[in-house]
Amino acid sequence: MAVQLKLVRFEDMTGDIDNISLLANTDGFDLDYYDGWTQAVAQGLTPGNLAETLNLIATGSDKDDLADNLQGLDNKLKQAEWYWDDPAERYGVWLRAQLTDETNVRQALIRRGEGQPGESSYGPYTDRGNVMRRYALALERLPWWESVIPVSYSSLTMLCNGGTAAYGTIPGDVPARPALTNITISDELDEFWIGFRTARFGTIANLVPAWQCESGTAVIADTTAGGTGMTTTFATDATMASRFYVKVSDITANYSDQRGQFIVLMRAQLSAGATTTRVRLLDGYSTTASNLRWQDRVVIDDTAWRLYALGTVQIPPLSGLTTDNMFRAYRLFIQAERTAGAGSLVCDKFILIPIGEGALYASNVAMASSVYKGRIQTTPQGTNSGWTYSDAAYTTIVSSMAVRPQGPYGFTLPVGAGVTVFAGQRAASHDETDTASFYYQTLRRWRTLRGDGA
Repeated sequence: MAVQLKLVRFEDMTGDIDNISLLANTDGFDLDYYDGWTQAVAQGLTPGNLAETLNLIATGSDKDDLADNLQGLDNKLKQAEWYWDDPAERYGVWLRAQLTDETNVRQALIRRGEGQPGESSYGPYTDRGNVMRRYALALERLPWWESVIPVSYSSLTMLCNGGTAAYGTIPGDVPARPALTNITISDELDEFWIGFRTARFGTIANLVPAWQCESGTAVIADTTAGGTGMTTTFATDATMASRFYVKVSDITANYSDQRGQFIVLMRAQLSAGATTTRVRLLDGYSTTASNLRWQDRVVIDDTAWRLYALGTVQIPPLSGLTTDNMFRAYRLFIQAERTAGAGSLVCDKFILIPIGEGALYASNVAMASSVYKGRIQTTPQGTNSGWTYSDAAYTTIVSSMAVRPQGPYGFTLPVGAGVTVFAGQRAASHDETDTASFYYQTLRRWRTLRGDGA
């Protein structure tokens, strides 16, 4: 492919508006041959913006043409700031690059820039020759290079109770940006959690996101295991007390494949109305509550099955060298109290949503039937917003979602082959037969060069 280095005014996911080439005097500029551009490279996992300088040679056919070229460059830098300063601005300005014979193009969004002549405008080169031999263009840009054209990845239909589906393989060397995510559902959806999982933490197929509570062990006479979960009657003790726990070894023999950071959801209901309970998640290795890590209390006061977010955990909680015993003996531990009424608490299952490689939580989704669609946008600078549409063509907005990235990488797709883990519920209940599918229009990203990366 032909070499290029341009400032491109570009609408994300749509196309170019205009551009200025910085090579070969196409638009009056060329890079200095010796130190034209030493490309900055992002360091670390979550770097800030990068600052770099392009040393240009500015040329015009006469003084007015030279002025027009410099004014065009200044205008591009002004347009770059419009995108950041005015939320209504559609177009950003990108630095687009491709080396000679580099197969694919890459681009990075510019935050701001400024130009500075490096020699007198009244010297012999500019005043007599219409050339500025040294014109420094300082740019601040986002750290990652992105592909220009998005590639689509689909997660197949997933049950809302910790269902999983593969979406394919993400190339690049940093997590990709899901610029536009489309959501379809089977019935209703008002709240959901999604997390991504690769082989980084273990064999993907061996991950068990749903832990049945009845597979665990009761630690008080008020709690017994049954076909639908652990039931606590509070018959002898209604105060906050330890009720049951579930160990990794109760769930799977693939202990170490459960490694990672997770949001812990619990599916639960009350047996009778006018009852209020509070539960607390503990985790660790002991059967003694004081030796475990405690989370905040969560109120459960609904007779319908619901998902409740109890907190986040790390499996195993220890860093460094770990043996199978560090996984198999790890447990999720529930304490509960009843503060009003006479009903029992029924705990069906835990659902673990991985957050260590990319995840998202959404509320006020308001997808009320199969004809409703959902869409989430992730901008180049990493902000997220979502909407619900009442038609299949995504033209009539009926609601805005509240979307919040989770974990250290936020809502990004990790490099490599991966799956989506999904849990969601309706506004009034959690129906285990409900399903959803996610369709990611994704821009892959790199630190340095792209080469022939897809």
